[in-house]
Amino acid sequence: MIDSIDQQAMYDYYNKRPAVGDSWGPPGAIGGQQPGPERDQLAADDQRRFATDLAEWMRDRRVLELACGTGCSTAIVAETVRSVLATELTPAPLQLAIARGLPAEKVRFAQWNAFDLLAIPGNFDALVATGFFDHVPKIKSDVFLFGVAQRVGPGGRVFLSGSQWTDRAKRLRVYRESCADTYMRRSMQDGTEYLILDNEFTAAELQEIFSSRGDDVPVCYGFFRWWVRYSVP
Repeated sequence: MIDSIDQQAMYDYYNKRPAVGDSWGPPGAIGGQQPGPERDQLAADDQRRFATDLAEWMRDRRVLELACGTGCSTAIVAETVRSVLATELTPAPLQLAIARGLPAEKVRFAQWNAFDLLAIPGNFDALVATGFFDHVPKIKSDVFLFGVAQRVGPGGRVFLSGSQWTDRAKRLRVYRESCADTYMRRSMQDGTEYLILDNEFTAAELQEIFSSRGDDVPVCYGFFRWWVRYSVP
């Protein structure tokens, strides 16, 4: 169920993007680091750290994945989990995830809204949501994280991640009056534009958000993304 204008905008954008494509132009700098071989190496190192942390934290777990998109993280956890139910509301990326042909004995896919995580059937002791927390309205973040804890129960493992904004992306930021959230203007190659709720967090903000969610919660602030993993008390 889509219950807000922001959710509808995300649904429309991500459902259209695989067929039409973004109109991003050339890649921008990140933290002053311009595109080139050095940045490519930083990106590769970042991806290896991220994938290793994710795969090991989910090892031998019954995983619920929220907002799986095209299945990039699903493919990573499929190597180590006992099982994973990868959910995605938007049909187009979900079909691309299914088309990866991941092992059916461990991986299942289903169409669900990540905001309805308590309604998803099944028993899980771990939860993954990579790239979704950025889209959660700040006023709802505590409710969302409480639902995450309820979903996996005490001792359950959680892995969440989000994006670092490039200098180019920061130029596309949009602020709304009396709103704590940040939006990004996304343009498609056919000229269609969407305003997508897309919050950026500093390392200090992430530490404040997640420090009470478990014992000694590490916040990894990489080059292209941040990620956090913790066990529910």
